[in-house]
Amino acid sequence: MHSTSCSSSQDEETDVKKSEKSRQVALTDVFSQLSTSNGAPEFGTEDIGEKQEILYNVAELTEEGQQIVIARGGEGGLGNVSCVKDSRKPVTMAFSCQHMDNVQDPDSVLSSQQAGSPGSETVLILELKSIADVSFVGMPNAGKSTLLGAISRAKPAVGDYAFTTLRPNLGNLNYDDLSITVADIPGLIKGAHQNRGLGHAFLRHIERTKVLAYVVDLAAALNGRKGIPPWEQLRDLILELEYHQDGLSKRPSLIVANKTDEEGAEEVYKELKRRVQGVPIFPVCAVLGEGIADLKAGLKMLVSSEMSSELCLDQILLA
Repeated sequence: MHSTSCSSSQDEETDVKKSEKSRQVALTDVFSQLSTSNGAPEFGTEDIGEKQEILYNVAELTEEGQQIVIARGGEGGLGNVSCVKDSRKPVTMAFSCQHMDNVQDPDSVLSSQQAGSPGSETVLILELKSIADVSFVGMPNAGKSTLLGAISRAKPAVGDYAFTTLRPNLGNLNYDDLSITVADIPGLIKGAHQNRGLGHAFLRHIERTKVLAYVVDLAAALNGRKGIPPWEQLRDLILELEYHQDGLSKRPSLIVANKTDEEGAEEVYKELKRRVQGVPIFPVCAVLGEGIADLKAGLKMLVSSEMSSELCLDQILLA
């Protein structure tokens, strides 16, 4: 060994270089097999089956800080970093034969690599439901947006055609000791629970309401108009709420009899009081601002639980 140390060392060093080169070639071949056409590694994706499932009403986040896990990441794999061991130690002349035993075999390198598992993927449809203390519920063109502008500083769009409001408008009522949020819900028509007139998009906003204010049009059926009387409006509104969600109408409520300035509205108001019992009715003219002060006082009493009243079908006399 000592007499031929130089030649032996040169031969051993050459063998080491050949072994290192062959290991690199082997690793290159393996990674080329694991790579796809775009250069991204593909670890056994053909064996991974996709399971699709559709869930409705997955969760509702109603409190601050509330969280839910909707997807989870996969297990991490082991790549090049996990394969680095003693292969970078320098080769010395005296211990060249011993170092040859420590050179990693390509097969052992490949066995130390592990593919990760894929994570879950979720497609969500998020719905924002307005949270308000009071909701104005009524037929189209009942004057809800005008009423919201009369009792608050809100400036909703107002028009003389149906479905002027396509999304809830919010306004604030400020009292000395209380602040109330009022939502102007877009008009509901008969069959709204079947999504007629975008009923589903409108009805869901009522689910977060504490108090219901039914806004009826006193002049809907006057002077040859094709509308229906206010007591029938109330019946249809309650039915649509209950069809959408059982018990949705069972909460503190009052009635706003709007458009008292119309000719013949006073007689209709008297008939409404006769046909509907047990619920306070506030006659107002939102355009002129008449009756607004009494309505604001009534809303405060309902929200603060100073007054309790609930409207149901049994309280409406239709015949």
